[in-house]
Amino acid sequence: MRGDSPEGKFKQHPNGFFNTSDFVEFLNNKNFEVIVSAYPEPHPDSKGFDFDLQLLKNKSASGAKKAITQFCFSKDDYEKLIEAVLKENIEVEVIPGIMPIYNIENITRMAEKCGTKVPSNIINKFGDDDISNQKYAIEICNDQLDYLSELGCQKFHFYTLNKSYLINKIFRERSLL
Repeated sequence: MRGDSPEGKFKQHPNGFFNTSDFVEFLNNKNFEVIVSAYPEPHPDSKGFDFDLQLLKNKSASGAKKAITQFCFSKDDYEKLIEAVLKENIEVEVIPGIMPIYNIENITRMAEKCGTKVPSNIINKFGDDDISNQKYAIEICNDQLDYLSELGCQKFHFYTLNKSYLINKIFRERSLL
């Protein structure tokens, strides 16, 4: 578990773990349920999709049973990840991470740091009208929930950034509250 490096490249703590798989194995031996990360789009430090998939496979082999994905706005990228997990027999439940768009500029900046793409058709639809922006953000989340459900996903992780009003509206619309 390392999080984002404040500056520059990751440096291992002298008493820490170099990779997630070692940490997962350590925790798994202590009877923890470990949920790891998965990447529909390559992690910024990654060598590519296949590299990230191999890391996920290693995490699973070390004892992880669930993986929450980085937020992603591409149906194709989510589908590619889920199909690859099944094809490679990676025994981990993939839980899609969904990021409601509270502020398009902030999400775009965050996505850039995470190596995630925000499609221009999404960016261009946001404007100065907060009510229209909220409606569009809810529409995006509902579309994601629909197509991810069609792919077989039954659980979801919402990156709320300590703001629950869009999630509450989505849950009410979907009769989940």
